[in-house]
Amino acid sequence: MEAKGATSSRMGSPRFGKVSTPTQVYDRVAEAIYAELCLRAAHPKALSEQVVLAVPDSPLFRKRLEIVREQ
Repeated sequence: MEAKGATSSRMGSPRFGKVSTPTQVYDRVAEAIYAELCLRAAHPKALSEQVVLAVPDSPLFRKRLEIVREQ
Protein backbone atom coordinates (compact mmCIF):
# COMPACT_ATOMS: atom_id res chain seq x y z
CA MET A 1 0.00 0.00 0.00
CA GLU A 2 1.18 3.48 -0.83
CA ALA A 3 -0.39 6.24 1.29
CA LYS A 4 -0.29 10.00 0.86
CA GLY A 5 -1.32 12.58 3.45
CA ALA A 6 -3.36 15.73 3.05
CA THR A 7 -0.82 18.09 4.63
CA SER A 8 2.89 18.35 5.28
CA SER A 9 3.92 16.19 8.23
CA ARG A 10 7.29 17.87 8.84
CA MET A 11 6.94 20.18 11.84
CA GLY A 12 9.68 22.57 10.65
CA SER A 13 8.19 22.92 7.18
CA PRO A 14 6.59 26.25 6.21
CA ARG A 15 3.69 24.19 4.79
CA PHE A 16 3.15 22.17 8.00
CA GLY A 17 -0.57 21.56 8.46
CA LYS A 18 -1.50 23.33 5.21
CA VAL A 19 -3.57 21.65 2.49
CA SER A 20 -1.71 20.42 -0.60
CA THR A 21 -1.66 22.65 -3.68
CA PRO A 22 -2.83 21.29 -7.06
CA THR A 23 0.82 20.92 -8.13
CA GLN A 24 1.66 18.98 -4.97
CA VAL A 25 -1.34 16.70 -5.49
CA TYR A 26 -0.22 16.03 -9.07
CA ASP A 27 3.31 15.20 -7.89
CA ARG A 28 2.12 13.00 -5.01
CA VAL A 29 -0.23 11.02 -7.23
CA ALA A 30 2.47 10.57 -9.88
CA GLU A 31 5.02 9.46 -7.26
CA ALA A 32 2.54 7.08 -5.64
CA ILE A 33 1.61 5.45 -8.95
CA TYR A 34 5.30 5.08 -9.79
CA ALA A 35 5.93 3.47 -6.38
CA GLU A 36 3.04 1.06 -6.99
CA LEU A 37 4.40 0.13 -10.42
CA CYS A 38 7.80 -0.53 -8.85
CA LEU A 39 6.18 -2.78 -6.22
CA ARG A 40 4.35 -4.70 -8.94
CA ALA A 41 7.56 -5.05 -10.97
CA ALA A 42 9.48 -6.27 -7.93
CA HIS A 43 6.92 -9.05 -7.34
CA PRO A 44 5.74 -10.16 -10.80
CA LYS A 45 4.60 -13.60 -9.63
CA ALA A 46 2.31 -12.22 -6.91
CA LEU A 47 -0.68 -12.12 -9.25
CA SER A 48 -3.24 -12.57 -6.48
CA GLU A 49 -1.87 -9.57 -4.54
CA GLN A 50 -3.26 -6.09 -4.98
CA VAL A 51 -1.40 -2.81 -4.92
CA VAL A 52 -3.41 -0.05 -3.25
CA LEU A 53 -3.15 3.74 -3.23
CA ALA A 54 -4.57 5.58 -0.21
CA VAL A 55 -5.09 9.32 -0.57
CA PRO A 56 -7.03 11.98 1.32
CA ASP A 57 -10.69 12.39 0.39
CA SER A 58 -10.34 15.93 -0.93
CA PRO A 59 -11.59 17.62 -4.09
CA LEU A 60 -8.06 17.97 -5.51
CA PHE A 61 -7.21 14.29 -5.07
CA ARG A 62 -10.65 13.23 -6.34
CA LYS A 63 -10.26 15.40 -9.45
CA ARG A 64 -6.77 14.03 -10.17
CA LEU A 65 -7.82 10.37 -9.76
CA GLU A 66 -11.39 10.39 -11.10
CA ILE A 67 -10.38 9.27 -14.58
CA VAL A 68 -8.73 6.06 -13.27
CA ARG A 69 -10.82 5.48 -10.16
CA GLU A 70 -12.66 2.37 -11.31
CA GLN A 71 -9.91 0.87 -13.50
